[in-house]
Amino acid sequence: MIFKRNEGFRLVFNEPIQSYFSVLVDGKAVELENNRIACEIIDISPHGIKMGSDFDLTVYRTGNLHIEVFFVIDEQELKGIGEIVWSKNLGNGYQYGVIFNDQPALEKAIVDQLKIRRRKETRRK
Repeated sequence: MIFKRNEGFRLVFNEPIQSYFSVLVDGKAVELENNRIACEIIDISPHGIKMGSDFDLTVYRTGNLHIEVFFVIDEQELKGIGEIVWSKNLGNGYQYGVIFNDQPALEKAIVDQLKIRRRKETRRK
């Protein structure tokens, strides 16, 4: 799959956002010892995220792999179902590129939460 970033913007966080995800293969949740797998969001756009985790998702490449990501940018918990479009083994963990396909409500919520967060940051300065 060829993946190009045709985004209006991508925001890199100074401190990654702590979040979690669950694994979906062929549309069904994979039963794991801990269904909430810790991750951190490194950067975000309305259409996707770059995230880091200790969890190796490459073992699930045999099926149609997606993840359900839960995260808070400012106040509201957001949930998106994403497709893994790239992965990188860093030795002490993994980084993943996740794209949110056809989720306009999520895209709007991400932009709205980023605006609220930015307003708060500028008021503090």
